[in-house]
Amino acid sequence: MKVLIKGVDTCNRSVPCDEQTSTKDVISVFLRGKFVEKCKILKVKDLLVITGAQIEKSSRGGHEFNIIANGSSDLKIWVIQDPENKTSEIQSGTNQKPLESGPTVAVKKVHNTSSGEDEPPNKRSRLILQPKPETYTKLADLTVNSVVNVYGVVKFFKSPFKTKGSDFVCTISLVDPSFDSLDQGFKCVLFSKSKESLPLVTSVGDVVRFRRLGVGQYRGELQGKFLPDSAW
Repeated sequence: MKVLIKGVDTCNRSVPCDEQTSTKDVISVFLRGKFVEKCKILKVKDLLVITGAQIEKSSRGGHEFNIIANGSSDLKIWVIQDPENKTSEIQSGTNQKPLESGPTVAVKKVHNTSSGEDEPPNKRSRLILQPKPETYTKLADLTVNSVVNVYGVVKFFKSPFKTKGSDFVCTISLVDPSFDSLDQGFKCVLFSKSKESLPLVTSVGDVVRFRRLGVGQYRGELQGKFLPDSAW
């Protein structure tokens, strides 16, 4: 799900946002996973507050960066609906609250309080989702018919190529310190409809992270496979 937001400080409250044409002031937020369903309540003029998101370079014109809300354990999202009815002030120090905007959607960071806990920006905000911390499984501890998050160092790889059907496939063998020997490895055979969605491995020694990877069995050996919600 893609959401376009405009910063509080760049929005002229006397002019509707759709008439403020500077694309450099508008940044894209990409919501992934569980956030997509939760954020369907978003409407134009809502105030969107995000903390713990990732930033990546944008490959398109307009704003230099994109905001990625991919469900990491540090990510929190609040939605303040109809923020025009009330204004708040930005306070000094670490307990900073977002400034509510006029006719726009805006983003500001909510800092931790002195107690170490995040507080919503005001009483009318709604916490959309705070994901549970992710756990990662050592490669030596993998079991068949499981869904895991794993890190691994590439021991062998075969770049994506077209199958006889409509899919692309690539093969990656991973190792980590949990193995007794480099002769061991965890083989992943990954299929996808597009070449771009498969892991971009360029050399042996690359580190790859998989989230929600399926673990099956082939000819007596464990084998990783993509599930519909797998990511890397």
